[in-house]
Amino acid sequence: FLYYFGGQYLRPDAIWDADLSHPHNFILDFWTRLSVFGVVLFGLIQLRFWRLAASVIRTCHQNDNLILAMAVGLSGSMAALLAHGAVDNSVFVIDLAFIFMFQLAAMLRLRQLAPPPDL
Repeated sequence: FLYYFGGQYLRPDAIWDADLSHPHNFILDFWTRLSVFGVVLFGLIQLRFWRLAASVIRTCHQNDNLILAMAVGLSGSMAALLAHGAVDNSVFVIDLAFIFMFQLAAMLRLRQLAPPPDL
């Protein structure tokens, strides 16, 4: 990214950030690191996360307040990660990658711990 950005794509108003080493947008970051398949994979991961979150919140809204609070907190944390990724690095830094994977694993575990949905 640095070589393409600093070469021909550097706009005059971005001259102060000529050493930029990554795009400040999670879609462009996934695209430049993993190609368009990385963007698709990230979208599928997000779809799975939000479906799990909706399922946990739907089944726990009256039964288990602790799991509900954790699911809402994880959802807010993922929303914050996406908001941060819109203006800066989001996943491809070691501490942010750890948090991203923790969010995914914790939501999967909450789905296992949540009571089964009423039929």
